[in-house]
Amino acid sequence: MFQRLVLRLCLTPLLTAGAVLGSAIVAGGAAHAGAAATADPHPAQPIAPSAFALPVVLEAPAPLLVARGAATGPLFTAYGSRARLDFDAAGVTITQYGPRPPDLAGRLKGMDGLRFRRGADGDLLGAPVPPSAAPTARQRWSFSGARSVRPRALGWLPTRFNRLHGPQSTWELDRPCATGLIYAGLWEGVDLLVTPGAQGMALTLRADSAAELAQAGIQVDGGSTTVTATGAVAVTLPYGPVAEWQGLAPTGPASHATRLLTFLPEADPHSRRPAVVQATGFLYAGQWGLPGADRGLGIAVDPSGAAYITGETSDEDEDLDAYVVKVNPDGATLGYVTILGGDDYDAGYDIDVDAAGQAYFGGATSSGQATLPVLMGPDLTYNGNTDTLVGKLDAGGKPVYLGYVGGEDADFAEGIRVDGAGQVYLEGVAQSTELSFPVREGPDLTHNGATDCFVAKIRAQPDDRQPARNMVYAGYIGGADHDIGVFDIPGSSDVFVTAGHIALDEAGNLYVSGMTRSRQDSFPDGDGFGALRGPDRTFGGFWDAFIAKVEPDGKRLAWAGYAGGNGEEHGNGVGVDQSGAVYISGNTNSPPLSLGVKVGPDLTPNGKTDALAVKVAPDGGSFVYLGYLGGKGDDAGSGATVTADGELIIVGYTDSGEDSLPVVGGPDLTYNDATVGDGDVLVARVKADPSDPDPVANLVHCGYVGGTVYDQGFWLDLDAAGNLYLVGDTESGADSFPNGEGRGAVAGVWPDNGGAGDAFIVKLGEPQLPHPSPTAPLPEPSPSTGPPSVTPPATTVPEPSATRSIDLTPTAQPTAPTAQPTVLPVLYRIFLPWLER
Repeated sequence: MFQRLVLRLCLTPLLTAGAVLGSAIVAGGAAHAGAAATADPHPAQPIAPSAFALPVVLEAPAPLLVARGAATGPLFTAYGSRARLDFDAAGVTITQYGPRPPDLAGRLKGMDGLRFRRGADGDLLGAPVPPSAAPTARQRWSFSGARSVRPRALGWLPTRFNRLHGPQSTWELDRPCATGLIYAGLWEGVDLLVTPGAQGMALTLRADSAAELAQAGIQVDGGSTTVTATGAVAVTLPYGPVAEWQGLAPTGPASHATRLLTFLPEADPHSRRPAVVQATGFLYAGQWGLPGADRGLGIAVDPSGAAYITGETSDEDEDLDAYVVKVNPDGATLGYVTILGGDDYDAGYDIDVDAAGQAYFGGATSSGQATLPVLMGPDLTYNGNTDTLVGKLDAGGKPVYLGYVGGEDADFAEGIRVDGAGQVYLEGVAQSTELSFPVREGPDLTHNGATDCFVAKIRAQPDDRQPARNMVYAGYIGGADHDIGVFDIPGSSDVFVTAGHIALDEAGNLYVSGMTRSRQDSFPDGDGFGALRGPDRTFGGFWDAFIAKVEPDGKRLAWAGYAGGNGEEHGNGVGVDQSGAVYISGNTNSPPLSLGVKVGPDLTPNGKTDALAVKVAPDGGSFVYLGYLGGKGDDAGSGATVTADGELIIVGYTDSGEDSLPVVGGPDLTYNDATVGDGDVLVARVKADPSDPDPVANLVHCGYVGGTVYDQGFWLDLDAAGNLYLVGDTESGADSFPNGEGRGAVAGVWPDNGGAGDAFIVKLGEPQLPHPSPTAPLPEPSPSTGPPSVTPPATTVPEPSATRSIDLTPTAQPTAPTAQPTVLPVLYRIFLPWLER
């Protein structure tokens, strides 16, 4: 009976006998050929290795193994959260990413936004301060004595990849993602397989005989090579542990399976949804990110239950780009990944999606039009410093339009919404005055102070050459002082800049949350309130949260007002119900008497800073409730949404333990962080009538999401069935996220983060039925077409080789060798085990 030999790797400590720097050649040699010909079950000498273990990690299954389709450069690229592998006909290039120094701006509790330098006059100075770059190390693996063989895909995933940078001729559109690769006949009679599995990415040398395998060799340049006292061989790079070869061991009979990999099909998202959802359990929990640091800032859900997230990610040029990722309804597979940006800072801060699955995103960019992949409008010309980045993607993640909104100073968007006609609404930071900002109609056409909040409504087809004509309206909200948050960063002379958010009703009224230092004699339009109605028209002091309603034509405000006391209040999230009542989440450290608490959910402050929960009556003239939510530590609400029953759901940040936070119902009732001050995600659902004296009784649920390191939630959305979707930042690993114990059997798109931080996406609801049994791989998806104005580079999709069958069954434990026939099918497998933190 035929047997196979498997090369195994593990992370056990090395018994180092020496080290060789630079280059090494490893081949299947005569020692192995001799071992294959003998029936001795106890060979006297260890069998020589045939290849090295890669000292990098690609998760299992590999998150992205992209067919590049370019005429030059890599033919496939495998993106992991810690490393990237580029495969070409002559070898593999490994880029490994080390830890990036922490960015203090990314840890301001309850806020997203940008970091700027402050000028001598207190104004924002120059473009955003870029985060520290992650150190990298590279290594080249060359196929020694091999033929020039193009790798081919073993199968295809339902994920498409788009990368947009610079002019359209260089864009990568609709690239398929493979389940694995094969270099067929790389050496005479020898194939090289690249496959993901439960232990990580595996490189397998396959031959029909040991004599054929003896030709195979891999030359390793860079890094370090170690030979241990046991004859083991390993390769390492500076930012990862050593992967060790421990020798060969024969296993059970080889099976000649014709199906290589299986994965779950997309089930009908409605088939397993409960009628009533209390958002107390994890339906899926995953992380997303490329090598380096990544953030998750915005999320939206389409009618099918697919979730779309946006944020910032490190691209292969090692700067920060914006991204949009579609997570399929099963929570375990990606529909598409689109990465876009220029040579400078680019990020998506918020996202919305229409009924057709077209995604609209807004954010920030400091990249000029020579490298930003602009298309159609609303403005194709970079205006200076920082501009709002705004774009629309079709259902396949390809661009419909992408451009700028802004003036000559610092401007960027933090909120975006789309209406049924495809018109886009933006909200954000505006330092540019009306002399350069594309103002039109209102609500205020004059810049009022140091920094204003801006609101804009963009035409569905923003193709006019004059940017202002692509606006239905664009104008300011503000007074004589700062009307967006400008906060000192501890330990730095820099400042952190952030705005609030927006909500939209069916009539086209826009609701804006934010924070201001402008008094009532100038807020909200430079001239004070006058006869304008508001729930509170008196400035409380320092920073107040504010709420405003913009009428559908954008020419005026329907009402506006403050929510604040004599301390500091931030208005971060906002939602609106069917009656027109408006809900705000934020944070406060003001005492009850000055804050003017009313009804609940808690009328007593609890710690350093509490989350703020506010409901404003539909006419804007009064508060329905205004109160605290929190424990002994720091608590903040970042995002807000409203259920059909009028319940406010808040996501944000907390470092209060369960001994003081009013935990009830879940999703996790135990605080998870190992280091004081790191913090967990706060998620809470406030009852429609939070008037009970006991704060716990005013909550449907309140609990944590997170692991043992830093976690923070930024935004949330509900699907039609009431399931709750969260997005944010995490530095916690798979061993602890999302509940302190790891996700276990819970589905998720990404097993672990890259050490510098990843975006997370979590779906909460009642526990669902188990997943169906795995089935055969999905067929290769049909290529879709992009916008008529875009001609992507030609894509050559390699076909898998059918010359030999491939066995990817789990490897058995080593057993004593038995007598071998003269000719053996030999498999040498090289695993890429997980990187430890």
